[in-house]
Amino acid sequence: MDPQRATPSRSRGATSAAFDGVRRLYVRLSDRVYRDFAWAFELITTILTLGWMPRWRSAAVRRLPLDDILDLGCGTGALLHEIGRSHRGHRLVGIDLSRTMATIARRRNPGGAFMIVCADVTRLPFRDCSFGGAVTTFPTRAVL
Repeated sequence: MDPQRATPSRSRGATSAAFDGVRRLYVRLSDRVYRDFAWAFELITTILTLGWMPRWRSAAVRRLPLDDILDLGCGTGALLHEIGRSHRGHRLVGIDLSRTMATIARRRNPGGAFMIVCADVTRLPFRDCSFGGAVTTFPTRAVL
């Protein structure tokens, strides 16, 4: 076997295994934050984004079509709450895997401006073309 050909293959395998380990750790930590620290999620994301998260939400809202919107990995519903101010009369739905996050999002929505569905964003419980737009911020499980 040619040693030059064996090295890149082993290197890719080690890199892949290392990435997979980091991915699993990140998902585990994210799940813990989403479950045990959901009450502090807005503060955590504001700190981790160096204060940019509220600005990112506002920018996202400005770019969304005035139509029915699906928020993938809606978390505490902060983005949906903001979307609701400009999308009155449109169906707004948030989907999140974390029951704790979904509960907080529902509490943020006493007037019923949006609906929260506790489900996996990789298996949407909606027909194709059900929404005119979609948005996402931190959908850890969907991207990793």
